Amino acid sequence: MTHIAICDDDKTLCSKIESFILEYDKTSLFDIDVEVFYSGEDLCRHCKLEHEFDLIFLDIMMTEMSGIDVGNLIRKDMENKKVPIVYMSTSDWFAKDFSRIQPFRFFKKPLTNKDIKECLDEYIEDYIDDGTYFEFNVGKKTRRVAVSSILYFESSNKKVAIRTTQGDVEFYGKLSDIKKELFAKAFLTVHKSFLVNSKQISEYSFEYLVMKNGVRLDISRSNQKAIRDILFDAQ
Repeated sequence: MTHIAICDDDKTLCSKIESFILEYDKTSLFDIDVEVFYSGEDLCRHCKLEHEFDLIFLDIMMTEMSGIDVGNLIRKDMENKKVPIVYMSTSDWFAKDFSRIQPFRFFKKPLTNKDIKECLDEYIEDYIDDGTYFEFNVGKKTRRVAVSSILYFESSNKKVAIRTTQGDVEFYGKLSDIKKELFAKAFLTVHKSFLVNSKQISEYSFEYLVMKNGVRLDISRSNQKAIRDILFDAQ
């Protein structure tokens, strides 16, 4: 479970960020939990009495306890040097204000969905080593590939080809069985013959999507609404 905190006295912004993260969670390989705080005091109290967080979205200008105060307390008093802090502000700030905090990212308000997505993608890439593999049999040998390297599965004549960033491999199997084994929310059925890794999609529309290796895959009419609900709502 990845625990994410949002701390800002702007309740509308908090709601926007929370909603997007929950949409992002639908196609993430990881389970994400989000908690919202409207003051730095409440966030710090929670960290001390309940649990700390894996990622924090933190407003700089808040009444009484500023985001810089919160960051310094987390780094110094709580001795947490690792948690990535994403700062948000309506004005520009300079690195000298964060010399001891070393924030993960800084965003000028208003944040866009693109800002949040890129931040979450970078956090997962930089901080999470999932070590998750998909295992399958080829003849009498058991092989495995990293789930993060899989572009998509392609089914044809009782065989399944795994298209990965390192190359392709085939084995006997069914897409329906594969989806049960994998993170169902991260792998999308776009056609009866294709099961794609949502994190490897570089471009998409209502009728087709393009994978990061440049391959275009058409979305069957029966799957268009489901794919739209997942991908378009996460923009």
